[in-house]
Amino acid sequence: VGWSIWNILLDFTGGVLSDLQLVLDCADMNDFSGITGNPAKFGLGFVSIIFDIIFMVQHYCLYSGSSESMSEQQEPLIPSLEDSYERNNHDMIPSGASHEQEERQPETIMV
Repeated sequence: VGWSIWNILLDFTGGVLSDLQLVLDCADMNDFSGITGNPAKFGLGFVSIIFDIIFMVQHYCLYSGSSESMSEQQEPLIPSLEDSYERNNHDMIPSGASHEQEERQPETIMV
């Protein structure tokens, strides 16, 4: 349920590589006007990295163990027949009586 962390990791990798390419090209030319001349490319890569870091912190740090605990707490949408039988007949059994006493047939006395 929800989004896949793999999409976030791929987006983070793309943002890092895009900004790294821009910085390396500018360093190779000894002219950093590529960053100031194309702020949209640098800005998109930087914003993408920031949001991806936020998602990764949520996934790996804040809510890392919540997926197992949530799945244990969820009840099935369609209960099994045994569960529904126990729920429906739980109120019919008098207090102190067991299932064995309820299932026993009354004895017949011959005179």
